[in-house]
Amino acid sequence: MFDHGKKNGSFAKYKSFSNDSILLIKSYEYVQDSLTKTEDKLAKHEEKRKDTTGEIESEYPGGLKAWANYLKRKLVYPERAVNNNIQCTVKVEFIVSKEGLVMDAFLLISV
Repeated sequence: MFDHGKKNGSFAKYKSFSNDSILLIKSYEYVQDSLTKTEDKLAKHEEKRKDTTGEIESEYPGGLKAWANYLKRKLVYPERAVNNNIQCTVKVEFIVSKEGLVMDAFLLISV
């Protein structure tokens, strides 16, 4: 957001993989046009992918069929997309803690 010509708030840099696919690679925080924080999301994501090798693969209680049923019940398609007949595919990677909580969700591709 720009406030009186100065950057204020969160800004992001994306990498394009095709005409309709992007990946968040960096985030920036500004206060009164001064950069206060930069985060390399791509490097952070790649580091986490390396950290999880050898870990036990998580499984939704009841298996894949139960997971698909849960998603059908809980996911809400954006009203704007429904009204404009827009369809897409989104790929998200995340870690599930031992307690079953989703952590470090990362948008891989939005097509």
